Amino acid sequence: MSRYLIILAVLIPALSTAQNRPMTLTDLMSMPTLRNPVISANGAWMGYDTWPDRGNGHAMVKEIAGNRSYAIPNGEKPVFSADAAFAAVSIRPDVIAFENTKPADRPKAGLVYFPTATGTMTTLSDVKSFRFTGDSRRILVWYAAGKSGSGWRKTVGSTLEVRSLTDNTQSSFHFVSAMATDSLGTQLFLAIADSSGLGNALIRVRPATGAIDTLHKAAFTRYDQLTWNEPSKSLAYLAATEDTEQSA
Repeated sequence: MSRYLIILAVLIPALSTAQNRPMTLTDLMSMPTLRNPVISANGAWMGYDTWPDRGNGHAMVKEIAGNRSYAIPNGEKPVFSADAAFAAVSIRPDVIAFENTKPADRPKAGLVYFPTATGTMTTLSDVKSFRFTGDSRRILVWYAAGKSGSGWRKTVGSTLEVRSLTDNTQSSFHFVSAMATDSLGTQLFLAIADSSGLGNALIRVRPATGAIDTLHKAAFTRYDQLTWNEPSKSLAYLAATEDTEQSA
């Protein structure tokens, strides 16, 4: 069996002037640190990000035995699909823009994903989280939530997009507050929490066919902690109903 030793390193140029000035605190804070190294399941690609203590950084996705490499500005935490055909990277807001904006208006995190064969990048904004499905056919993109109403309904669910990696089609599900999938991503389990509380439900989606089944539905009921157990092929979850008289 072949074995590979992958060494990741960041080469930092000597911080000196013609007078060989001492290193300052500013110099130290600007030195990048290599973080979040990852290797694809097939061993063909590696990824990492480099960020200084202050300022912007970038992510790198590199072919181990070839010459292809991709730099993603402001990227961090690269991940690969199970077949390594796609890579995805979280995008942090620009540091200066973030710090110079009022908290309520600050830019949110984003996402870049792309086929490793070509590097053609798709960029999305206001992304809370994302994941590749286990069969490498789709990427699930969960957007940042909005706020509305009062009580439990103050924080409602947000939009989840199911994006195909094979034909670029996509479908959207609104007011998603929790999510789970089976091991391959052939079944998606979504908790729905709308702004009124009347449409709250737990549903199952089969992305291959678009079929949607309602597993449980009750007004003002909150579904959370969705957990799929692969050996038993079963879903566990918590459900609790809001006391509408006390919260009114």
